[in-house]
Amino acid sequence: MSNHATELRKNGWKTLALVFIGLFIIYSAFFILNLKNSFSSDKEGIIKESFFNNFYKGIEEHWSGAYNADNGNYNLKLFSWSYENGYLDDAIDYCKASRDNFMASNECYHKAINYFKKANETAPEKYKERINLYIKISDIATKMNYASYESCEYLETASSHYLNGRFEEGNSNLEKANEKTRLRDSYVPTYNDYLAKLKVLENNP
Repeated sequence: MSNHATELRKNGWKTLALVFIGLFIIYSAFFILNLKNSFSSDKEGIIKESFFNNFYKGIEEHWSGAYNADNGNYNLKLFSWSYENGYLDDAIDYCKASRDNFMASNECYHKAINYFKKANETAPEKYKERINLYIKISDIATKMNYASYESCEYLETASSHYLNGRFEEGNSNLEKANEKTRLRDSYVPTYNDYLAKLKVLENNP
């Protein structure tokens, strides 16, 4: 595969990811505006402005985290292609890029969790389940990212060993990478369950 083709694929994926994130933020903004209007007439009283600010900032950081994680997973795919075709120098570079993506993603998710917790302090009871789900999703996403980050470290080390003819050391690190990948995959069912529950709440504001 040529470098030009690879760049086209990479830019295509990033464009789709940006469109998805943009649409979700727009949807979230409309949701929050409707939520705010409903609160203004709520008999329980007017919700503090800090709730809306913190909740919206949490949404922004949450989906920035998702965007960075998508980039990390995409760089892992590029690693796989490079590794399988013997381009070990490129494979190492993609591992490093992927680790940076997962680290950036976790920084966003941690910020999101803090904003959601602050929002929860002034949120009415009927909206706390939604916020708590965002916290749970962000938290388990950080665990998935960290497992992927560690997997990338082992993949990078394995590729370096293979590049220098140290096949036994390479195989050992490759197995450790697979262990971290299995750990990451073990979180997926719970992550998807939280997403499904959130979708139900989002469709029934």
